[in-house]
Amino acid sequence: MFEAILMDFDTKFPGKSFLTIEEVAAALDCPKRVVYNWWRRTDPAKRPPFLQSGKWIRVPKRPFILWLIQDQESFSKA
Repeated sequence: MFEAILMDFDTKFPGKSFLTIEEVAAALDCPKRVVYNWWRRTDPAKRPPFLQSGKWIRVPKRPFILWLIQDQESFSKA
């Protein structure tokens, strides 16, 4: 599953190791506010990986995909 999602992200964003919030939302076909809400989770362990400097946020592609898979697996178990 990881490889399939990674290939999809690589096709949409070739050569990029980090993505913007807009790119993540576009790749997942969801509103930006959904992506922003992930970073606002009260439990830091449930937040996706990201780098931030002021208002500048970048998402490391591979760790984000791993987080996404794990988050969805935990959601489906609940």
